[in-house]
Amino acid sequence: MNRRRNYGAMAGLLGLLIVIAIIAFLMVGKFGKGGKSYVERTIDTKKQAQSVVAAANLASIYRSLQTYAMGYDGKYPASAKEFAYAISLPNRYLKRPDKPDMPYVMVYVPGQDENSPRSNVLLYEEEPQPDGTHQVLLASGKTGVLSTDELNAALEATALSIK
Repeated sequence: MNRRRNYGAMAGLLGLLIVIAIIAFLMVGKFGKGGKSYVERTIDTKKQAQSVVAAANLASIYRSLQTYAMGYDGKYPASAKEFAYAISLPNRYLKRPDKPDMPYVMVYVPGQDENSPRSNVLLYEEEPQPDGTHQVLLASGKTGVLSTDELNAALEATALSIK
């Protein structure tokens, strides 16, 4: 008879452990989703910060181009080599904000001056970011982010205005 009581107590204890395990699993699932959204928000915040850094770098480059133009009758550098010299870069490569150890090419669009249409592209990121967008610097001094299709259309418009 003593053994039957122990089995009953064991079954009750086992049932209790199963209930606790289910509750724990549900709690972990709930906090796991919260943790996942926290990680996603952190990644989004990091991407936004990198975008702000890139925009600040482009704005600094624009100020350098304006200073250059003051000394050259309002004209911007005629080539990528002159551009790199004008903004004090040893070459036309800049550092990616999201991967500081990996250079990427910012492409300069020569043949423009201070009177170029404000929507012309002066400088753009050759390779798209992971989200498929490119950082750009417009002749107005504004920085922006364009999809590959938008960038191609803007480059076509810029080419037409230079000719």
